[in-house]
Amino acid sequence: MTAPVKYAAAGRQTIDGVKVKHLRVVADERGWLTEILRADDAELFTKFGQVYVSATYPGVVKGWHYHRKQVDNFACIAGMVKLVLIDTRVGSPTEGTVNEFFIGVQNPVLVQVPAAPGSSARISCARRSRRTRTGMSRRSTS
Repeated sequence: MTAPVKYAAAGRQTIDGVKVKHLRVVADERGWLTEILRADDAELFTKFGQVYVSATYPGVVKGWHYHRKQVDNFACIAGMVKLVLIDTRVGSPTEGTVNEFFIGVQNPVLVQVPAAPGSSARISCARRSRRTRTGMSRRSTS
């Protein structure tokens, strides 16, 4: 029998394959605009799959889930969200690492979570709304 994996929050270590892009908010007297992802962004974009917006009520947790073939791109467009990732991929250089991202109006970022192929490979994620509605963007690579 093997010992259970211990999970620990990473100080500054980001889970292998997870990418974070700081977003720029351009505001003027007409409103604001934030560009989340472009086709010419060689670091993050590979192909288009789908985009959707999800609302999470304050205090509600959505998760845990993972994708074997799909890359997720998370961006919060209203309020704030705590996005938690856990690397449960056996043999991953960051196996057992927990990442917490506070994303939204006060910290506009895009967090890209890679697909985790294999029968037991996964990076699980959950999100919790801390204030108002949230928006999530997803790109599928299946």
